[in-house]
Amino acid sequence: MKTSNYNLELTLGNQKWLFNFFNGGLVSVPGTSVEMYTPEEAAYLKSAQFLIEDSEDELASILRRYELSKYQTDTLVCKITPTLNCNFRCYYCFEKHTPLYKTPNIMGEEIQKGIVKFVVSNLKGRNSLKIGWFGGEPLLGIEPIVNISKPLIELCNLAEIKYISSIQTNGYLMNKENLDILHKCKVKTIQVTFDGDKARHDKIRFERKLGASFEVIFNNVRRALDKGFFVVIRINFSEKNTGSIPGLIERLSVFSCYSNLRIYFHPVFKGFSGTDERKPIWGKMTMEELASEEIRFIEQLCQTGLNYSWESGLQPRTLPCFALKFDSTAIDNFGNIVKCDNQFGVEEATIGNVFTGITQKEKHQLWTSISLNNQSKCLQCKLLPCCQGDCYIFRDQMNGHNTCPTKGYNYPELVRLFVANHCKRPIEQVGRIKVYKKPVLANDINLFEE
Repeated sequence: MKTSNYNLELTLGNQKWLFNFFNGGLVSVPGTSVEMYTPEEAAYLKSAQFLIEDSEDELASILRRYELSKYQTDTLVCKITPTLNCNFRCYYCFEKHTPLYKTPNIMGEEIQKGIVKFVVSNLKGRNSLKIGWFGGEPLLGIEPIVNISKPLIELCNLAEIKYISSIQTNGYLMNKENLDILHKCKVKTIQVTFDGDKARHDKIRFERKLGASFEVIFNNVRRALDKGFFVVIRINFSEKNTGSIPGLIERLSVFSCYSNLRIYFHPVFKGFSGTDERKPIWGKMTMEELASEEIRFIEQLCQTGLNYSWESGLQPRTLPCFALKFDSTAIDNFGNIVKCDNQFGVEEATIGNVFTGITQKEKHQLWTSISLNNQSKCLQCKLLPCCQGDCYIFRDQMNGHNTCPTKGYNYPELVRLFVANHCKRPIEQVGRIKVYKKPVLANDINLFEE
């Protein structure tokens, strides 16, 4: 018997803890030596994968799950953008500000019907359908959202297929009327982004014609929370706005009473220089420095009583994103199909359209052939089960260089904060072992909950 390679040992005060990145389990233990456990304790730790057989190869299991997950057919995942147009002009936006992007280009009725037919044709044998609305700004195309959602919901109800829907929006148009429409379209989760306190945010995320957006978005978030939507706030940060984040968190603290709110942080940068993979092209802060700032923000978040999205850093998964799944698609407002929502509007990334299906087989194969086997740094990392090599697009842009996300540098502190803030009472006890977070075993992991 040996300890898992994916155990993180932590000592807080006089208490020792084990967190397992393979399955997300968390326990307090009398010690970390295998020999000190009673047979009862050892049996539990083995069942929860904190202890494994000497012959077990955990890395091989991770790689096997990675490949098998690409071809799981129980859930169909599809991201749709009703328009590439946007009422904001954020400097860091990945979508090209081409004439196509800037001019009104709301999805037409024929494309809407084509998307419904395409999705329905791929629903056979599924247990669930996940639709994610993206943009541009998707609420500029609220009519296509209605026209596509209605028949899909009706069909899923008849076929007893679970229908799950979410939307990523800048929040400016998230008024009462649009929220009522989204509710009827069974959208459950809404993600909205802030870029610092009011002064900083309004310099970055401003409405093209009306200017400042912070107060409008802030009030719309409150409205969505009151209506019962699950709201995820993404806070973008870089060296340009780190000084304004504490003020934003303080302002958001009025939402601490809402259990249907989660917040996470995301560093903003264009890429990494070729000479130093850890130095962003935009700004001088290294990824380690950004990771340190992130921990400072999460600490403040916990102190104010707001809910951090722990799942974004500590939840195991079997693929880095939905795009690697064989049958997942991202569909733009012209019916073009790409694999990744970062490729909307990129003509050379198109692999087909909703009328002909996937015709560019070689481009499609590039995604399903993506492997972790050539990522030596990733294969040696304790965080691999939660990260899975992170974003392929970004890694490809960097000519295959490993570009660890912030959690690759701050995960010990992230676990420490979780323990300090969420481990007051155990949910189970086995001998001297106290269980605070039950493991999520391989076949229980929800791969694409976003």
